[in-house]
Amino acid sequence: MDYKQSQQLKDMIYRSGDAFLPKQMREYLEQYWVGNYYSLYYITNWTLVHFWSGFVLAVILKFLLHSHNVYLLTFQIHLLWELWQIIIGMTPWMTLRGIIDIANDTLFYMVGVWLGLHISRRIYDLLRSVLIVVIPP
Repeated sequence: MDYKQSQQLKDMIYRSGDAFLPKQMREYLEQYWVGNYYSLYYITNWTLVHFWSGFVLAVILKFLLHSHNVYLLTFQIHLLWELWQIIIGMTPWMTLRGIIDIANDTLFYMVGVWLGLHISRRIYDLLRSVLIVVIPP
């Protein structure tokens, strides 16, 4: 493998950390709502992506698995994603900025998971009560 191919492979692996999104989408997702790059706390569009991915994954897993381990499973999935970003060098975990990024992403992801589970339980209970009324036991 020559240098050019090696560099292309490294670039492709690095781009996997942002799910191969086009440059314009990445720039949009990096826009700050609260704080800025130098803040100890911030919210970007990426923060909302973490929240909604946790929400959607929790709802799907709750309906598919009917398990009480959805919190643990979704946390493990998120942990693997954050570890992948550290391995490819996208998240500098040995810096304060990297630690804040990981903590912020995880916080919003798990809030999304919590809300998704809370809402999915209510939806499940509602459907079950409607089905019991429509189809008596």
